[in-house]
Amino acid sequence: MAKYFSRSKKRKFAAYARKHPTRHEALLGKELLTGAAGVVFKAQVILRGFVADFLAPSARLLVEVDGTSH
Repeated sequence: MAKYFSRSKKRKFAAYARKHPTRHEALLGKELLTGAAGVVFKAQVILRGFVADFLAPSARLLVEVDGTSH
């Protein structure tokens, strides 16, 4: 998603992406979002103008899933 979109459009996109993940995001999210990694992750977070797939703030870790939609 381009950086020039308004924050409200990014928020709507992030909300949509949380409800409709890609197949790969869903598989990885199943492990990350249930706490199986031992760290709390958030999905589709706006960070510095971009929408990140997964973020673990306490570990300062960002995970971006590659694919055709990225």
